[in-house]
Amino acid sequence: MKKRILALCSAALILAFCGCSTGGANDADSGSDGVSVKVDEDKVTYQIDTGQEFSEVGGKVVERTADEPEVSAPDGSITLEQAKKIVDSCAFEQFYLPSAVADYKKYYYGTVELNDKSYYSMCFYAEKNSVKMFAGTDFYVSCDGGEVLRCDWSGNLTDAEPGGNSKDKSEEELYKNAKISAVDALFLLNNVEAEKIGLTEKLSSYTFEINAGLSTKRGIKCYCITPKLKYENGTKLGKSIYVAADGTDAILMYNENTNDYEQIK
Repeated sequence: MKKRILALCSAALILAFCGCSTGGANDADSGSDGVSVKVDEDKVTYQIDTGQEFSEVGGKVVERTADEPEVSAPDGSITLEQAKKIVDSCAFEQFYLPSAVADYKKYYYGTVELNDKSYYSMCFYAEKNSVKMFAGTDFYVSCDGGEVLRCDWSGNLTDAEPGGNSKDKSEEELYKNAKISAVDALFLLNNVEAEKIGLTEKLSSYTFEINAGLSTKRGIKCYCITPKLKYENGTKLGKSIYVAADGTDAILMYNENTNDYEQIK
């Protein structure tokens, strides 16, 4: 079953359109500046960025509040903690995460109505030293516990399968010989100037997708991390950032001028 995404969910990113690898994040070897997605009431439009089209996606950046709202739900609902346990049982790749869903904390946006049914609306994050880094994609768990939905690459809400984590590959299988984890690689972005990795907003405004598997750039095995920024009427996909998995803290990005990847840290 697929449902058209409501305005609340804004736009999901075009991932497969860009030739992504498993895990959903954009692995843009062509050096494309990214893809923007614009949602109207009854349709989703996709645009490759050529410098002008991103004006189509705009308005204010959608910010997460420091404190999550008070939990509310109809009488007879499962608790928010029970909803989190249900999503923990899903396969992580359905949510564009690099490892088990249970590895991530869940940020609660609020309780919303979709097609006359109540859902807990949430997203994923990792936290170190009180710093939150948001990852994957938004998701919804019905307040009756019977359904899990996730924002997919096409701008739809689609079913996620509880119990699917039994098929999850281990990090050892996916990231062979890696000296750091995918989450460690994500937090290394805090150690580099934002403009060097193409970011214009504070890190907490972004949600990052991390490919399931390593990419090789200039002979270095890397985690591919793609930032996305949600606006009032759409979502922008940033350039992929490659973080070395060998523990050297190296970060590489595509340079359009040289048509190659260069190390920026």
